[in-house]
Amino acid sequence: GLAADVRARSVSGDVRISTRGTAEAASVSGDVAVAMGRLPASGTLELRSVSGDVEVTLPAGADAEVRASTLSGEIRTDFPLQVQGRNRGRPCVPHRT
Repeated sequence: GLAADVRARSVSGDVRISTRGTAEAASVSGDVAVAMGRLPASGTLELRSVSGDVEVTLPAGADAEVRASTLSGEIRTDFPLQVQGRNRGRPCVPHRT
C-alpha cells in the first residue's frame, strides 16, 4: 500500500485515501474517507466536505486533534466523538483521541 504523506482535494467527487503516512483531504461535493498509519507532526488533522460524508480511521493509540466538518453529511470515526460547539450554526467536532 501507499506509504507517502497525501494531500488531496476535489471539487466534484469523492476523496478516498489509505496510507501508512499522513493525510489531509477536502471535497466540495463528495465524500471524504481517510485511513492513515501515522499522524502529522502538528498532531492536527483537518478533513472537510461541503456536501458529503467525512470518515476517518486513525492508528491505535493516536493522540491527535481531529477537525472534521460537513454541511450536508455525516461524520464517522473509529473513535468516540463529542461535538464541541458550533461554527456558523454547524456542529464543530474538534477531538483529541
